[in-house]
Amino acid sequence: AMLPVTGPASLRQSGVVEAVAPLSFRTPDVFGVCSADPGQPARFLTDLPETSCWLEVADLRDMCSRRLSPRAQVAWMLREAQMSGQSRCSSGRCVLPNTTSSCPLRVMGVDGAARSTPCTQGQPPQLQDPVFETSGGACLCRNALREVHYTFRYAPRQVAGGSSQVEVTGVDVRLTLQDLASPGCQPLRAYQATSARFLQVGGSGLPRARSGNPGYRIGAPLLAARCQADGYDETTSRCVAFEEASAQTFTAAVQGIMPDGSCAREGGPPGRPAEIFFGEDSIFGCTLELTRERLAELCTAGSGANPSGFVDLLQILRFGRAGARWTHLAAFGDVHPGDQTADRWIAVTLADRTEALQWSDADVATSNLASSSTCRGAFVGIDMEVIYSPFGKVGNPQNRIVGAKASHRFGALTYRRLDPEQKQSFPFTFTVTFTRLDNSGSQTEVVVPPRPRLPLALPHDLFYPFSLGGGAFTQASPSLAALLMSIVGVYAGGA
Repeated sequence: AMLPVTGPASLRQSGVVEAVAPLSFRTPDVFGVCSADPGQPARFLTDLPETSCWLEVADLRDMCSRRLSPRAQVAWMLREAQMSGQSRCSSGRCVLPNTTSSCPLRVMGVDGAARSTPCTQGQPPQLQDPVFETSGGACLCRNALREVHYTFRYAPRQVAGGSSQVEVTGVDVRLTLQDLASPGCQPLRAYQATSARFLQVGGSGLPRARSGNPGYRIGAPLLAARCQADGYDETTSRCVAFEEASAQTFTAAVQGIMPDGSCAREGGPPGRPAEIFFGEDSIFGCTLELTRERLAELCTAGSGANPSGFVDLLQILRFGRAGARWTHLAAFGDVHPGDQTADRWIAVTLADRTEALQWSDADVATSNLASSSTCRGAFVGIDMEVIYSPFGKVGNPQNRIVGAKASHRFGALTYRRLDPEQKQSFPFTFTVTFTRLDNSGSQTEVVVPPRPRLPLALPHDLFYPFSLGGGAFTQASPSLAALLMSIVGVYAGGA
């Protein structure tokens, strides 16, 4: 997470207590209301598109100088790099937010009209706390916060030992203010908007995808790479050389889905790739519209001497080496896409299956049977399973992918329309399943203990005049019977 250091926005003040806390953004909940403070923590290299929400203001007088204050939004310092929790900031280890991009400062009035406040040339705006006023029984908060947009700039830097680390070099903050009015000082809702983006400054490397540090985060993109055509070791069949294309940002995605939901054909437009996110079971799909005659042609062509079935027709069914797609997944979320270390990539094992199409109407004329218009033995989808396991400390486990496999799914395509000239939509899907493997999940079935049984030795007349039944009946031993009789005799004698 990004770690700001709250306190006065000055690195030269002495005797100031620095409180370390994550930098957080205001984001909406399912009802569009701003989440409670502190909000959603900012994550390094994870952009936040412009997001708006409504801030519930119960007491405008109290909220005007606190949560709606633009000055409070920039009263922090940001650590350039990872530091120990109790380390203080200095002029070389923390950066201050720069609000120069807010000039001229824009303010939205109560009537919706915007006004601008100019800034001194080359100087950031002078941010003050909002001004609370009352007039005629109404409450007014002037210059309250409305929008805040962050731009984080980072760059790689060489450190001792020849390694490099990424540091934050600057933070630009663009603010927009507003005037809020509440007739009768009643509760109201204030509009709030936030966005964040990360820009690399200097360096020759391109920004790369990162889905964890090091373990995968749930919901982060699944990192992938493709092995070179001749990059497999002949002895171990492991990939030892990955394609250069993986040196750029490369995430696992499903190809072959057009914007209108139709299936892209091999050799045609690729459509928009659908990203796969770690830990999220997903189903991706598209539809292929065919008439009965066209379905019969494709099914018959796939069963001839030179078969070319649906796997050769649709991009969504192409996978792995045969489809020029990604073949490996990154074991951890921080693996560099250009890393050539084989142990850091997990091969996606593809089951060896062959599409064997069979048209149901091939012998209708000779067998005097009704037509079912069915193409059997077709590939109708791909099922991929990713197995991951937590590693490291119990209090801070890191998700690591330990295995992955994929297989084509067989199905039957049946034409059901009465008019054979009309087109019917046939679905083709790509499913992704994530399975967590650890000690807590090894026992998949609920263990129900057996019903407790009665003691093995009981007197036959213990529940007289009721009997225990044949299964639980046991004859009492002579010693126990004699003991019971003596007890009864003593009791009778005493009476």
